[in-house]
Amino acid sequence: MGNPTKEFWDRTYREDPDFFGAGASSLARSSLGRLTREANGGSLLELGCGTGRDLCYFAQHGFEVAGCELSPVAAREANLRLSALREEVPPRSRVTVQDALELLEVLPAGRTDVVYSNLFFNLEIDADRLRRMFRNVARVLRPGGLHLFTVRSTSDPWYGKGTRLGSDRFDPGTGGPPLRFFDEPSLRQLTEPEFEVDSLREHSEGGPEFPVVIWSAVTQRRAAPSSSRP
Repeated sequence: MGNPTKEFWDRTYREDPDFFGAGASSLARSSLGRLTREANGGSLLELGCGTGRDLCYFAQHGFEVAGCELSPVAAREANLRLSALREEVPPRSRVTVQDALELLEVLPAGRTDVVYSNLFFNLEIDADRLRRMFRNVARVLRPGGLHLFTVRSTSDPWYGKGTRLGSDRFDPGTGGPPLRFFDEPSLRQLTEPEFEVDSLREHSEGGPEFPVVIWSAVTQRRAAPSSSRP
């Protein structure tokens, strides 16, 4: 049996490699100053990097980037885009086709400067896997390393639409994957106690044809992540 989520994204990116936009996202552009100040030239891992629009942007600004993507179609396009930059990007920049949790669990501990994702965790329906992802993000980051991410909010217009799979999960029934939505308490429960929450902001995003409401989070790994969480 195939993976419906992978098949959906393969089909989406095959039809339109720039489905989410051709240039760097607003999250990437607004994050660059902070990342340059605290991790200039360091390692950045993007979870669910798609066809690499943000990964290329960070690589062009001197970061040693690595991406993780479930869709082979998207990963191939992302690697082509990184290769096309030639001397502009560090030579070890790469995207692998792999489940994000599986990758996080085998990466060396404490060696990554930044973990970044844009509307990635909304696709994680299993609550246990989601908690494990956050714990492993903390594990792979160096002390003080940054975890920057966005997720869809429970204030989003799509919240509550489709088939309810749980209090915060819905299948929109549009052929795409089910979605998880977040409120502030659920985000703080995920991030603490492994991370200091520097910024947690709810705001509108997208255009008139597809408005969304998201949370943008900037967090830092604590010096000694807790081992007491279940």
